[in-house]
Amino acid sequence: MQYSCPVQDPVSAATTGVIPVELFPAELDIEGLYESPSRRRGDNQSGKVIPAHVHSRRRAQNRASQRAFRERKEKLRKEMEDKLIDLQGRHSELARSYMTLEFEYSVVKQELETIRSKYENVCPFPRNHIVNIEEWDAPRANISGPLLIGVSKFYYELEEGREQKG
Repeated sequence: MQYSCPVQDPVSAATTGVIPVELFPAELDIEGLYESPSRRRGDNQSGKVIPAHVHSRRRAQNRASQRAFRERKEKLRKEMEDKLIDLQGRHSELARSYMTLEFEYSVVKQELETIRSKYENVCPFPRNHIVNIEEWDAPRANISGPLLIGVSKFYYELEEGREQKG
């Protein structure tokens, strides 16, 4: 669109494509373009105009709230990173410990096999007579108290001069 000086002839304005300034509305609501959408929609049903200092205070409060949120988020991220580093350290420590124990287990197992083979050379019993480790680890279900054998298997005869106490 082009703006020009006032033209007296509206027919010539239509043919030239230039619109005279007089045909524009005198009052343009330019200030309404910069208002917040809530003020333009009329969300404020009471008809009260909200002062500018209230808006600036709300904006400042929103900025402070956003800043506090970012700080909490950063603090939480830092705590999580520290926890991750700690857990990674503990994991590597446990992995080293596991490997050490696994090595010690293989050494002890090898020594046990060596001792078993020496025992078989000294005592030529079949291998099934050698006590198995699993037998010692298994729980003893038939043990019913501090005695390993039943009392009923023992009996004795009283001497003739004594009375039986019961």
